[in-house]
Amino acid sequence: MSDGMFPFTSLRTDEVTGTTEAEFDPADGVPSMAVTALVADRKDVDPRDLPVVYDIIDPDALDMLFSDHRAGLANATVSFQYEGFDVRIDHGTISITESD
Repeated sequence: MSDGMFPFTSLRTDEVTGTTEAEFDPADGVPSMAVTALVADRKDVDPRDLPVVYDIIDPDALDMLFSDHRAGLANATVSFQYEGFDVRIDHGTISITESD
């Protein structure tokens, strides 16, 4: 489904758990945009049709936490809900699963 608008280095969905996991290089794109792109991909909608992520989480803080120059924070994890999905971000990986 990915339209190539966001430079994910890999994208896969586990058909058993329904979890979609995407890997990205923080040097190529920021996590806040990656979350929107991944959720849009799962919903098969244009990312511009989704609410902005800053209604849920501070995108600047999120992007700063996982920016390339902070590679030493690779053990950081952020979890939140967005557009009916549980979102989990580790350095370079975003996982989304439909919320219960």
